Amino acid sequence: MIASQGWAALSGRQVRALTGIVHGPEWDAFGRSWSALGDDRYMADGGRYRRRRHAVLALTDGEVRTLPPRPHYQSRDYNSLNGGIERWFAQVQPEVLGSETFRTLLALCRDVFALADVPCEIEVHQFRIEAGETPGYPTPEGMHRDGVDRVGVFLIERYNVEAGSTRIAIDGEKDMTEFTLTNPLDAVFIDDRRVRHGVTPITSLLPGRDKGSTDLFALEVSGDSMIDAMVNDGDIVIMRPAKEVRNGEMVAVWLNDRDETTLKYFYLENGRVRLQPANPTM
Repeated sequence: MIASQGWAALSGRQVRALTGIVHGPEWDAFGRSWSALGDDRYMADGGRYRRRRHAVLALTDGEVRTLPPRPHYQSRDYNSLNGGIERWFAQVQPEVLGSETFRTLLALCRDVFALADVPCEIEVHQFRIEAGETPGYPTPEGMHRDGVDRVGVFLIERYNVEAGSTRIAIDGEKDMTEFTLTNPLDAVFIDDRRVRHGVTPITSLLPGRDKGSTDLFALEVSGDSMIDAMVNDGDIVIMRPAKEVRNGEMVAVWLNDRDETTLKYFYLENGRVRLQPANPTM
């Protein structure tokens, strides 16, 4: 698909099926590393909504090695907002680069882009975009190219945010494709030479959540109907009451006929509500 149209997307379920990655201690440790990112001090718009780490790897003869630290650089032709300067970021931690999860995701990228025997350099970026009283901007430069050959993006977690839609514009085509990475390990793979891409701003669902939590509920999960959303049996899910809900959002709904609450994805179709599990066996 990448060869024909310049990009491809995989759901988290598909990524896990291809890689064997499962929810557990290894995944939890990998995800926690996003809580130890450094501030991005180079935002020309003055924003403080982005945290990140950076590393450069070399792929030679099928082997991957970490190169000495160096700055991330983009010309202003590719990044009109923050380009034209050397940007030094905190390095991706060695335990992250050496983790089984990272190596497995990197191997998937190599397979998707057919790079197994192609010598190349690989830039690794850990991003965390935060929204509070003001929005967070995953790509404040707008629709763009990164100035590389290929780009692979994996979602690690979405928490207390909405929007953040990925937009894809293929050279020579009038229409733009838009979709949202929602579940852990949802992924998109892009031929940067042929495709412009960007992500819309994210906003906080509960911008004042640190000021009080009287409007939050804790739901203990029983069963595996939402396992593809990384919600497992015994997990505690924190939720807020809502008068309105959008298609595709996760909701907890009280079922009068069963005298229980169910956690599902919500869809309103032809005036009827459909509650969709995140488990392909259901």
